[in-house]
Amino acid sequence: MIVKLKAFGLASYYMREDLDSVELPAGATINDLLDAVLITDKGRDLSLLSAATFLVNKKSTGRDTVLHDGDEVIFLLPLAGG
Repeated sequence: MIVKLKAFGLASYYMREDLDSVELPAGATINDLLDAVLITDKGRDLSLLSAATFLVNKKSTGRDTVLHDGDEVIFLLPLAGG
């Protein structure tokens, strides 16, 4: 199945490349999607990803959500500052 992916702001820093869509096996979840697209080298701090927000077809969802062909996943990370 093909899933559309949009990563905004800091979330795109963690992506292997700028992808518009990703091919995944049937029954894949957001966790599976992350496994397919995230950079996981030892030099990159992935702890911020625990605060990530995911929208599937514009509805907030969790990492265990099963994806379907044609779904649009939006990947966001919170911003902080002062």
